[in-house]
Amino acid sequence: MARLGLIDKVRNAVAKGELLNEFCIDDVKNWIAAKNITQSNGRSYAKNSIKSILSNSDMKNERSSNKNKKVLTSKRINGIVFYQF
Repeated sequence: MARLGLIDKVRNAVAKGELLNEFCIDDVKNWIAAKNITQSNGRSYAKNSIKSILSNSDMKNERSSNKNKKVLTSKRINGIVFYQF
């Protein structure tokens, strides 16, 4: 069975209703902690890497040089960035 990256895990969590359709970084961090979500090597996700993965997967960063698939859209509400698929 293929191991899922964080974006795929988040997408599955949204589909299962574990995360709302619109979620912020803190929502993902809390979900990771509550569900004990780890990287494929068993290590915990670093808090800054969670933010980077979400930001780098945002379609607004389509022209960046990172390799993340751009599958998220984002909007800022009261200073907080919310993402959705």
